[in-house]
Amino acid sequence: MNSFYAIYRFDYPLFLIKSGVAIALVSSTFIAMRGTIL
Repeated sequence: MNSFYAIYRFDYPLFLIKSGVAIALVSSTFIAMRGTIL
């Protein structure tokens, strides 16, 4: 459990960056789709 916590803590910044990139991609795609529809 302790090693899992250490791995989770080590991977957290990478996970945060990945989720931020995914949210930016989804939001930009949504804005682009909305722009083409409207």
